[in-house]
Amino acid sequence: MNQKPMLTAQDLAERFGVSIYTVYRLTTKPNGLTGYRVGRRIRFKAEEVDAYLEAQAIKPVEDAEVVQIRRFQYKPGMKVVSL
Repeated sequence: MNQKPMLTAQDLAERFGVSIYTVYRLTTKPNGLTGYRVGRRIRFKAEEVDAYLEAQAIKPVEDAEVVQIRRFQYKPGMKVVSL
């Protein structure tokens, strides 16, 4: 059986540039990282970490999808209604 070694939370923290607690928090979110308990520690499969990163990628927006938002401009004499 030729399995790749599993990654620790410390490995992922260094790889992502975040704290270990952030890595653990990502395991509690829906669609977050999948961790495996090995003894008292949580380990992560490298393939699943890569798949998680791909799922979190921000896709570029095409020009047709860009919507300009018109800013409200107050003019003297306008009624202001608070909600």
